[in-house]
Amino acid sequence: SNEEKIMEFLYKKSFLKAMSVYCIEKKVEYINHEVVDISIKNHNIENITIETGGILLADKYVLCNGVWANKLLKKSFNVDGIIKAIKGEILQIEPTNESMLQKTVFCEKGYILPRFATNKLEKPSILIGSTSEEVNPEDNNIFQNTLSGISFLTELFKKLVHNPNCYQITNMWSGLRPKTKDSMPIMGET
Repeated sequence: SNEEKIMEFLYKKSFLKAMSVYCIEKKVEYINHEVVDISIKNHNIENITIETGGILLADKYVLCNGVWANKLLKKSFNVDGIIKAIKGEILQIEPTNESMLQKTVFCEKGYILPRFATNKLEKPSILIGSTSEEVNPEDNNIFQNTLSGISFLTELFKKLVHNPNCYQITNMWSGLRPKTKDSMPIMGET
């Protein structure tokens, strides 16, 4: 239902905020490199090798590479197909007059979200999102917007907003988000 989707969205947002605060308080060190190998001995991770050739040792490791986790999980733990890649396309629009959407609108098909200017260089805008399509994360054209995606989002906007002709498209993009069978994060020790 629509209410369940809203609660799931709010839960994920609260969860990420809580994780961020926890990591700051615990002085977690972030290393932004691709892991190319995990050395396992007696069912424990002995060390990891990153793309630069460096070997890292730690008491605990956190795997958070989203849609690209499957390759590493299969290679290191012989586990396959846990994470699905979901492509989402988003439109950014600006009002051509002074009328600006004031609240986020959720519906079964997507959402529209006001994005207020945070400095003098920005203009207020609205995000329309998002499509949801299972894709192969190794596809070279994965981040290109599609005619069907943009059409879906413009039609959604027309249904939700009075006088949609008062807006112009200023940007569009797509991204990938990970999805598990139950749409919840995978947490816990492995």
